[in-house]
Amino acid sequence: MKKRWLKKWLEIWLKKWQQKLQQNVVKKAGSTPYPFRLPAINKPADNDLSKQWCVAYGVWNKRTKAVERKRVVLAGETVKDRLAMADKLITFLTEYLKDGTAFVNENPKKKAVAKKGGRPKGSRNYADLQKKSVDALSTPTQPRLHLPVFEPTVQNFSSEQKNKLLLEPPVPALLASGPSPAKTGLANLTISQAKDDYITYVTPVLEGNTITRYSSSLNSLLEFLDRRGVKETYTLGEFSDIDASEYLDEVIRVEGNANRTRNNRMTDLFTVFEHFIKADRRTKSLTFNPFSDIAKLPCVSEKHQPYSVEEVDAYRKTCLEMGERGNELLFFVQFLYYTFTRPHAEARHLRIRDLQKSKIYIPGSASKNHKGDYIHLPQPLQQILEERGIYRYPSHYYIFSRGGEPGLKLLGEKYFYRRHVDVLTAIGLVDTLHDLYSFKHSGVRALWEATKDIELVKTQCRHQSIKQTIEYLRDQGYDMTEQKRIHLFPKF
Repeated sequence: MKKRWLKKWLEIWLKKWQQKLQQNVVKKAGSTPYPFRLPAINKPADNDLSKQWCVAYGVWNKRTKAVERKRVVLAGETVKDRLAMADKLITFLTEYLKDGTAFVNENPKKKAVAKKGGRPKGSRNYADLQKKSVDALSTPTQPRLHLPVFEPTVQNFSSEQKNKLLLEPPVPALLASGPSPAKTGLANLTISQAKDDYITYVTPVLEGNTITRYSSSLNSLLEFLDRRGVKETYTLGEFSDIDASEYLDEVIRVEGNANRTRNNRMTDLFTVFEHFIKADRRTKSLTFNPFSDIAKLPCVSEKHQPYSVEEVDAYRKTCLEMGERGNELLFFVQFLYYTFTRPHAEARHLRIRDLQKSKIYIPGSASKNHKGDYIHLPQPLQQILEERGIYRYPSHYYIFSRGGEPGLKLLGEKYFYRRHVDVLTAIGLVDTLHDLYSFKHSGVRALWEATKDIELVKTQCRHQSIKQTIEYLRDQGYDMTEQKRIHLFPKF
């Protein structure tokens, strides 16, 4: 009995829905066929009936000059019922849209006045449609997607309401068809294409680690879309703030990452969307960044812990006790300590040609800001370089290579790290946030303590301004507002 009632209701609902669709989505041939997106089912990969199923499609909106996303929420107590309903909807919509004459919202400015006790036709639940002549396709704009607060289903409507049901709130479409991005703006660029374009764009101007991070964040987003079956078709304009929130939730819940990774993903993808919004200024089809209004989650700050004087001494002694392996490591960390260079991105890549007697050049290809600059070589480091005979090697050799001598082979990132872990284990500093990078901070602190010369520290750190140096030292625990020399003020 229940199945017969449901089947009967679905037939009545489908007939009413078709009548309403034909009223709202006008069909009239224009000078050029209107773009559209074919209907397709959007459902959980595991056929979970507790989650939402829908048929999504796209129809040309004459007001926004873009394909507007629509959906019909599927109802049914079994997978078979929902698939049958989807099949009927897809068949009808495909036939209705395929000739390219369907459109909505031709003239939104002329809103009908509501009857007494009723809603204006321009409100959310009514289509504001006018049957007028069709203009030639022009550059479209993309409205921000607003999902409805309440979405009706079979279970939460009365019998009278079921016969009046129209479920067409705009949602991201699933199949890419219609005009090319060149005509419609970047809103119709798929996220998969956007990833390739963005990485190609930033590769010449960003360092390798940063590019890797952006690639990782974009790949994570594509995996999220893949879990929903829209990896290759979802566009920048279709990705909403709700999608962004759901994605960031899955970064933690599905990928198993911590809050910090989730926050980093959000920052990276905000930057990517901003890039395309700015690049789309001519057509303005992208105007809203879906990651703009999402707050960061709290996370524990884990900074590189600088070594104390005693810890530096213990580290040096342990390296000497390790023989040749320790001697290579000691030279590397001494170089980091005196030059404030980053171990993996900078120090490993330096060559003999970058060295002078009292200075060393950090090339833009290795530096963080891609700007080459000279820094001074302290006397102790000059002496170490002389003792090791570094200046005698060919100029194209890497300063650090296998066997503790300059060579042609660039060392891997883990070459010194494994030895570094052995030393930390020997001196009891495992899991204490002491790493190779910490020697840079240790060197900065030592120079500041010895000289209190902020201009010298700025130069050695290759900072762009004194303000940046002050913030760096404050981050290292120094109270830069304390001026003890004020007490030297002469008595009156």
